[in-house]
Amino acid sequence: MIDWNAVEDCLVADATAALRTLFARHPEQAFYAAALYGAYRELDGPIYLPSLAANSLQALGRDTPMSDPPREFHSEAWNPPDWQWPELDFAGPALCEWAARLDRHARDASREQWLDSERRWLQALVAACRRIAEALAALPMRAPLFVVFVHDEEHAETLLRQCLDEPVFTRLFPEQLAIERERARIEALAPSARAEALVELARRHDSLLGWEEIDERWCAIGAAAVPALLARLRADACDWRAAMLLGRIGEATTKVVEALRRQAGERGEDSARAWAARSLALLGDNDWLFAQLERGAGTPALEGLCAPYRHPRDGSRCRLDYAVLERLLAGPARTAAQALEILKPGSGYGTLRAQDIDEALRGLRSRFPFVRRHAAIVLSERGLGARAGERILPALAERIGRDDDPEVRWFSVLGLSDWRSDARPWHAAVEAALADPDPRVRDAARRCLDG
Repeated sequence: MIDWNAVEDCLVADATAALRTLFARHPEQAFYAAALYGAYRELDGPIYLPSLAANSLQALGRDTPMSDPPREFHSEAWNPPDWQWPELDFAGPALCEWAARLDRHARDASREQWLDSERRWLQALVAACRRIAEALAALPMRAPLFVVFVHDEEHAETLLRQCLDEPVFTRLFPEQLAIERERARIEALAPSARAEALVELARRHDSLLGWEEIDERWCAIGAAAVPALLARLRADACDWRAAMLLGRIGEATTKVVEALRRQAGERGEDSARAWAARSLALLGDNDWLFAQLERGAGTPALEGLCAPYRHPRDGSRCRLDYAVLERLLAGPARTAAQALEILKPGSGYGTLRAQDIDEALRGLRSRFPFVRRHAAIVLSERGLGARAGERILPALAERIGRDDDPEVRWFSVLGLSDWRSDARPWHAAVEAALADPDPRVRDAARRCLDG
């Protein structure tokens, strides 16, 4: 059991003491910020203590204090690893003990418990930063403002805002406020008007929203974004992003399919053609892609047919279907070899969804070893939950003991290991794998049992 209040108290006491010592040693410095950062964590795995860093205006190359610290958040001035004091020694015995308990708790937790622990951990870090800033507020500071914040790659802006009062945030980060206003403006529009506004933003090099965010907003709009994306595809034969987004949105209308076929078969550069082919596969247009492959249309068609096994299947029409992959593997040897190269482990297989479990379990019994390997890898998704695990785990355990392909056995052991404590009832299969003839299987089994 984690006492989050005690964890927060230890963070505050230890970090405040370390910063007081630093300030006393360097009274000539105008310190403007301290940060808890690099709180490394792995989903279903460890959660570690953050580092403590501090920086001064002089360290940024300024001889005298400015009226304000630098205002661009995504810059050296607000990136703790780049600071003059990036690794302050601050964690005392009590905090280290709580960190060890949190690590043990996280490694043994269910997915839901792990996510809850991560949420409460980040909340404790934010609360600690606010209390550290309050504790140091009475100290004489040469900088006009001193702030303490959580720096986190995944939730950077959200946690920064939670650490600072509104007037301070407004004063320090006017560009972030402008981005928030732009998001609010876009969100207030009707779906079709929102899509048009995103088209305009995508054309601008000075857009306040980045490419990734614009893409996600198009996908969130769904069908209402299709006309604008089709217009982009007609206007620019090199627009691979429009082709990619049409596949992700998943509206397999006649107009969409025809536009993507033109892009894949006749128009555009290689990247645009490849993305059009991938989107056609995600929309289920496999017969056309096989026809192109048989005519010698080359890589775009094959890239497309492999796409559902590599990319997230966001579109509602795209279900996991190993029949297409099995058809490729049963075809000409050269085509099968090229498909295996495209889909080799490590190329990214996306996340298995609940509606695809049946097909993944069928794939685990396919006559093609590669299909069984792929299925074993995607069935390692612990986030599917305990009820799904009741079906998945015995199937993986069976493959460990019976499959004649060592890679299938290896990936099955790794898959069981990824399910962590949920897999304990099937550890007998893992124990038997300690005698497997393949050294990778034996090593994976040892690590699973030790883990």
